[in-house]
This record gives sequence, structure tokens and C-alpha cells, in this order.
Amino acid sequence: MPGTRDSSSFDEGSDADRHAVIVSCDTHVGPRLTEDLRQYCPKGMLDDFDAFTRDWETKSPIRIMFGANRANYDALLADRENTRQTAIRNVLTEGGWDPYVRQRDMDSDGVAVDVIFHGLQAGRVDPLPFTGDLIAGREDSNHKDLVALGRHMYNQWLADFVSVAPVRHIGLAQLPMWDVQASVEELTWARKAGLRGVNFPRHRAGLAPYNDPSWEPFWSACEDMEMTLTTHTQGAGVEELVQRKGEGTFAIQLLEINGAAARESTHHLVLGGVFERHPGLNLVFTEQPGIWWPALMDAMDDMAINLDRRGMAVKAGEKTFYSGYENRPSSYARHIFIGGSFLAAYEAQDALEQGYAARCCGVRTIRTPRALGNTLATTVSRP
Repeated sequence: MPGTRDSSSFDEGSDADRHAVIVSCDTHVGPRLTEDLRQYCPKGMLDDFDAFTRDWETKSPIRIMFGANRANYDALLADRENTRQTAIRNVLTEGGWDPYVRQRDMDSDGVAVDVIFHGLQAGRVDPLPFTGDLIAGREDSNHKDLVALGRHMYNQWLADFVSVAPVRHIGLAQLPMWDVQASVEELTWARKAGLRGVNFPRHRAGLAPYNDPSWEPFWSACEDMEMTLTTHTQGAGVEELVQRKGEGTFAIQLLEINGAAARESTHHLVLGGVFERHPGLNLVFTEQPGIWWPALMDAMDDMAINLDRRGMAVKAGEKTFYSGYENRPSSYARHIFIGGSFLAAYEAQDALEQGYAARCCGVRTIRTPRALGNTLATTVSRP
């Protein structure tokens, strides 16, 4: 189908003559509640913060689920030789909260720049203050003022963290997304403080649909301040994961948080005309494994064609992608990128063969079979 594929191509050049500059688009930090974040809490809220910390340490289901306790931590340390396990490697470093150690780790791993999310698993899982919902980050809290405060505390800490090496660290701000105006205000503060993107949640309960006109000030602010939207894998709620029973529960949950539902904001922003009205806005999907890009582009284009042929959109009072928009939906994919620590070989191969490599973030297109074990390094594109 014309317009479905990105036609950008790259000159691979000679492997012997080129270097790959690796940008990891999926890294995490885990500031510790007491040791790192407490200092950012207003004095008048310290009692609430300490109460939250005590409750988290004793009652949190996700803490139990990930085994974040002293026994587990000691077990990971005892198995320190098994460094192929990410959790073990994380335990062996303090780079999740110490920026100087992190730079040393990045140098060791050959990573030039990292995009930073909250949520490190290193034998402990410290939440955002007053949230505690690491996987979901739910917006339906009954204590939204406290949740907003906790996110600002984290943003303050993150701004100080990235300031140690501002060129190498791209910090993503956590925003009170249930309140558009408050989100714009926090976004403005975060940009001035040195953060360069938004930890953009998948749409869920408690948020207006992303094609709702109420979001226009937010899209304008992100566009004006060049704050890229970045959506990491996340589910509908930790309680749901912990309470579910039955064979395959964990696999089912992983498919749900990595699958098509995790990318439905594409429908809102493309079909809702957001990218048309805000041509400087960009969106990155991180930790979204598999070959899903071609099918998503085709599905949106097919929908537009069918609506136009049947006149259904016109009857609903909406413009169509043939009468009211410049191009069909897939053309707006130029605003969307695929992020990750590093694409799997088959994912990179498909991106190259199907012509959407320009949509992949990471490293410039180079074939380096001996250095990377027949993996294809994909692209350094800066959305």
C-alpha cells in the first residue's frame, strides 16, 4: 500500500572504517526513597513521606512480587558471577542513583547517551513518592496532590542527576497527567531544569482521551519546548497483575503491556489530527518488542480508506484523510519512533528490509556481525 512504508535509506559504508555511537533509549534510575528522595520533600510533608515509606516497605504488593527484600538482595549478590542476568548486574552497581558511577558503567558498556526512565530493578524497587504503582503509574489516586508532589520531587532529583553530564543524560519528566494545566506547568519547570522529554503514559482510566481538545495546551507546550513524548511498556494496574490467577497469567500480562494496547495513543494522535496541528511534536515507543510497525501503519490506512469510501466519517461530522488532511494516516508516522536499549536482530532486519529503519532510535545503520554477533545496529535518530 503506497504511503505505508518509510522510504528513508542509509549508506552503510565500510564496517572497518566506521564507529557506532550507541544511544540507549531505555535506561532506568531508581532513586532510593530515604537516602535520595527524602531531601526533596517539603518539611511540612515529611511526616506523610515517612508514613508512605514505612507502608511501602511492609505492604506493597509489587515489592513482594519483585522480591525486593534483603534475602533476595543477598541471594543476587551471592550469584554475582552470573553477570548475564540483568538484575544481578544492576545489584553490583550504584549507577541507578549515583550519576558518577553511572557514567563509569556507561563507559564500560560503550553507551554514549542514555534516555532515562524511572523504575530500576536492582534487588530493590523504590517507587515514585506517594505513588508506589511502578508498572502502571495509575492516575486514579484519591490523593492526587500528594502524587503530584511526589513526581515533582522525583523531577527535582532527576534534574540534579542529569546535570552532572547533561549531554549524556536525557531525563524524562513525570507529570500529573490528570490535570492538563498542572502538567504544562510542571513541563515548563522540568525543561528549564534540564529535563528533555516526557514520560508519556499510555492512555488509561483517569485521563481524557488524547484526541480531546482539552490537551491542546499540552501539545503546544511540548512542541514549543521540544519535549519529546516517550511511552515505556506499562500495564493497566499492579493490583490486577498481583490478584490475577490461572495458567499463563504473567505471560498474558506481558503481552498486554507490550502489545497493541500499549500503542493506542498512536490512533489518538494520528487520527485525532494532533500531529497535523503540531508538526513539531514527536512520540517514541520504548520496550515494544516484535514486528508491529507495518501492521499498525496498514491498519490506520485501511481504516481511513474504508471510512472515506463509505462516507462514514463525513456523516459523523468529521473530516477524512482524503478531504480534510494532507496525507493518509501512515504519513504522519514521521512523528513516531521505535526506541529501546537495542533492537533484536530480526527486528532490525525487518526495519531495514521494509524501509522503516529511520523510525528506529539507537545507532546509525551499520552491519557489524563479528562485533555484535550478527546483530544489526539500527539508527541514531534524534526525535
